[in-house]
Amino acid sequence: MSQADFPLPGVSVNNFSTRKNAVPLPDELRRRVYDRVAYFIQLGRLLFGVTLPMPEVGFDLRGVRAATAQSDKVGKLRFNAVLLRDNEAGYFANTIPHEVAHLVVGAKWGYDVHAHGPEWESVMRQFGCVPHRTHNYDVSEARVGGTFLYHCDCKTHQLSVRRHNSIQRGEKWQCLHCKGELILTDETMIACSSHHLHDAE
Repeated sequence: MSQADFPLPGVSVNNFSTRKNAVPLPDELRRRVYDRVAYFIQLGRLLFGVTLPMPEVGFDLRGVRAATAQSDKVGKLRFNAVLLRDNEAGYFANTIPHEVAHLVVGAKWGYDVHAHGPEWESVMRQFGCVPHRTHNYDVSEARVGGTFLYHCDCKTHQLSVRRHNSIQRGEKWQCLHCKGELILTDETMIACSSHHLHDAE
């Protein structure tokens, strides 16, 4: 199946969630992102028999995360406009299905399963995608100053300089969700997602 196999809902670019300080993106690119989201939403409905509303889509994510998926009654996807602008191919091939897969998992299995567990991997494979947890986009233009990237077993965390320094002095910090210890992340491996609020990648 291809994106052309599914009719897409009519939508105005005015329906997109934006903030006043969001990075400008061409309306045509916003529309293509929305259409790609709609394609995977429809594919998830057909493959897994779930009731999955079209999520709210925004382009106001900052920092080094590529996207987030918030699993709630409606669902919200937020994309990093800087990384999207510079990595269109990667977003359309990997990041968008990655985030929609989290919404499918929530609708099919609930929100108590591991964020990147076998359920999520299964959805990604059914989508025809490799289930990578991480991205390797160049984040030099998107990096938020004064933060350090750490990872646990389920996501990437942006820690302040103060907290980073405390860890370097020997203090132990752990993820509130998976209870895994926070480990300083290699800059080439930026984690994609978490649970409930799934950070991409």
